[in-house]
Amino acid sequence: MFTQLRVFLTYLPKALWLYAPGLISVMAAYFLLMKLPQGQDLIIQLGEYPGPFVFSTVGVLVWSFFVWYSSKLVSYMKVNKGVTIPAIFYRHVPRLLGYNALVMLQMGILALPTMLDLSAGYILCFMLLHNTLYFLLSHFWTEGYTYPVTKWLIILIVLSKIVLMFWLCWAHRDVEPFLRHQFYLPIIGLGLFLLEILLVRFYILRRRYINEKEKNDRIDDQECDYVRFMGREVLKVPKSSHRIEQLYFTTFNIVALIGGLVFTCTIFFVGVADRIGPLAFALLTFGVLVGLANLVGYQSVRRNFNFHFLIVLWIIIIGWFDFAELYRVRLVKTRKENIYGERPDLKTYFNRWIQDRQVDIAQSTEFPVYIILSDGGASRSGYWVASVLASWEDLPGRDTTQVFSNHLLCLSGTSGGSVGNVTFYALLKNKQHNRELKLTKRAQEFLSTDFLTYCIAHYFGSDLMRHVVPIHFTDRAAALEKVMEHASDSCLEGAFRKPLSEVIDVSGKLPILFLNTTEVQGGSPAVVSSVKLTSFSNRMDVLTEIDSTGKDGYGDIRLSTATILSARFPYISPAGSIRNYYFVDGGYFDNSGAGVVHEMLQELQRVMEEDTVYKPLYDKLKFHLVHVTNTPLDSAELKTIHPLTNDIGAPLLTVLNTYSSQTTVNDQRLINYFRERDNMVIDPDINLYKDYKSNGIKRDSVHYPMNWVISDYNLQRMNKRLRQEFNGR
Repeated sequence: MFTQLRVFLTYLPKALWLYAPGLISVMAAYFLLMKLPQGQDLIIQLGEYPGPFVFSTVGVLVWSFFVWYSSKLVSYMKVNKGVTIPAIFYRHVPRLLGYNALVMLQMGILALPTMLDLSAGYILCFMLLHNTLYFLLSHFWTEGYTYPVTKWLIILIVLSKIVLMFWLCWAHRDVEPFLRHQFYLPIIGLGLFLLEILLVRFYILRRRYINEKEKNDRIDDQECDYVRFMGREVLKVPKSSHRIEQLYFTTFNIVALIGGLVFTCTIFFVGVADRIGPLAFALLTFGVLVGLANLVGYQSVRRNFNFHFLIVLWIIIIGWFDFAELYRVRLVKTRKENIYGERPDLKTYFNRWIQDRQVDIAQSTEFPVYIILSDGGASRSGYWVASVLASWEDLPGRDTTQVFSNHLLCLSGTSGGSVGNVTFYALLKNKQHNRELKLTKRAQEFLSTDFLTYCIAHYFGSDLMRHVVPIHFTDRAAALEKVMEHASDSCLEGAFRKPLSEVIDVSGKLPILFLNTTEVQGGSPAVVSSVKLTSFSNRMDVLTEIDSTGKDGYGDIRLSTATILSARFPYISPAGSIRNYYFVDGGYFDNSGAGVVHEMLQELQRVMEEDTVYKPLYDKLKFHLVHVTNTPLDSAELKTIHPLTNDIGAPLLTVLNTYSSQTTVNDQRLINYFRERDNMVIDPDINLYKDYKSNGIKRDSVHYPMNWVISDYNLQRMNKRLRQEFNGR
């Protein structure tokens, strides 16, 4: 027993390295589906719409098949080369990897906060039970009825899983429509469980058939044949099993061809991406990438050369050349240079804003002026911010002097908050031509779009390939811009396709727009602004840098590009380059946009004190700070840091945690500034996580995912929270 354990532990690292691509994909699925709220929200969509269910089911089966068979191909090549590890690894590890692809999706369903909300310990127990079932079924169908306890354990595990799923389904039979996933997901999980059992049966029957064929064969060169691909010899196998192995290899290549075509079409067509859905594409991606990685591993074994190392070395070398710059910001051709040099400075714009409302201000005793700060948070923030602002604008029974936008001076935001602000800004622009336009429905329709699938299709498709072959192609940030442009056609009259110079207002009718971003190399704040920054801020004025490219004929950007410059979410979007500057999400430096607003108000205060022409109007202005937030109200629980993490990761953890602290400091400076002024007041935050009840405020404990796609369940939760906020206004 000790000898067997020693042999097992000796060869285990070699087996893990041999099957690393499949193992990594299973671990990535565990992290995505059970640790990230974003992945959990993708699972919820399985139980809401037939499309994601069908395509995701196909996707997980393709992933399972690719993991299993591509790992088997590497095993066969190892055997052909005479490099051996214990047969238990060759036989069971590829099977277990394919088997656990189905297990991961089931565990993701059970771990949902709206299902069992399993802790990490319970998830581990469930996974161990599923893998125990694999070995029990494998033994039972291979060895037969040798141990009665095996049969009874199988029956116990299977019945327990079936009863659990039926109980979950029955417990949620009468849920509201937006909670329908609670009824359908247990049914889907049960179907995956049955597929899991059938998969083990397939493994056993396949091996039994091959063993029976090989029973009397001697394995030497005279009694072997080759599995072929397009006439080329690929694998040496016994003649007796050649036909079945050729069939599986051909099937594998047909499935790979179909999967590759779907994968490619998702990169090229927004409609295909929207139809497939993000979870289905992620599962397909796992399969495609594992297949490619195992193909490289197969060639490495066959040629006795580490091609993985060669590919990594090539990527490093090619990245040193200027032509390999992959992530340039999309610019628009212009007929003249320095078009953004014509933007007004802050004082000029403020005076125009006052002049446009001069009559209303003069007739009022106190004229509210609203300053909006919008926190980042991807689509979660975008949907919440745009819904709040649009609902405020759509409040019924108000004359023109009471309309929210008539009192709105500034919109400042970061990341998803910028997306929400820009959506509202574009709707206000459209409303200038149609005063009866209702904004809320249009804003929500636009921001409920799946922005994620088309983006990650480029992430794992073209962007990965361009590191090897640096051709000019749409990167994932540009893909995010394009899908927003496509969605804006029906909701926002194509506003996101238009050049920013055509959208921003210089007349004073619309609010000042600040889209906060961060310059990478200097780690400094930068702003896409509808007014010149030079008169009141030292922050980088991004549009000035874009003006400098006008001499080459490209001196403008689309509204979509300007928005995503502020919303280049970590990893989902790369740093975008303009000349030698690189820009990332504004949340790295200031997640609310409070810093530039503070500087703006300081300048406006100086203007109002020195300018005597509009002083009677200035004296009637009352500035209101409104912070639209989407962060949980619960304070983070402090945990002990592992000593190894302390030694290795403490500097990185400190830097990462300073991001939120920097925002808190900026917010507090602005709050203190408001408290010191008689003409300024701080309104209560409009927070997504507040849940108003008859007896006060109750905090919503279920977190909303920070993603570029949102399930109907979470959209309806936000709509409910929105109605609570505006009841009685």
